[in-house]
Amino acid sequence: YSRPDLNNEIKNDIRYKDFVQAFKQKFEEKLSQAKGDINAMINDPIKIQDIVPAFSDPFTGLGITVDAINYTNISLIKFSINGNGTYSATIQVNMYDAFGLDTKDIDDFGKGKGFKNFLKRDFIKADFIAWWALQHLRGYKHLNTYIWNTEAFSGTIKK
Repeated sequence: YSRPDLNNEIKNDIRYKDFVQAFKQKFEEKLSQAKGDINAMINDPIKIQDIVPAFSDPFTGLGITVDAINYTNISLIKFSINGNGTYSATIQVNMYDAFGLDTKDIDDFGKGKGFKNFLKRDFIKADFIAWWALQHLRGYKHLNTYIWNTEAFSGTIKK
């Protein structure tokens, strides 16, 4: 599942903007360490696990439709170095969310605070267990949400 309006909502969300800024900082650090040689970065991927955003608040559309991001892939699609030690880059950000339940969801069921306490109610618990059974025992597939955005940024190669 993918929709342009969902991509735009993500693109305009502060958590996503912070993620892109954090990625830019990591990119710039690696590029500076490589002395501006983009080819030297090919076999040394930028680790982003600690900066990928979560949209887990239960009160916004993103908290309901996306929640957490399962996989993120960032591709460099355009890059140039200017003569004055600055660079320009364009990246393609692909995010994937699998809307389903795994065993950890059931194990952690109801142990949290706030919104998760709502899940302790018996009628909700039965629904979640049925959802898990359909997905894992009956072969029903979870819903995959795909979010694609292109981002351009520029900066300075530090010496």
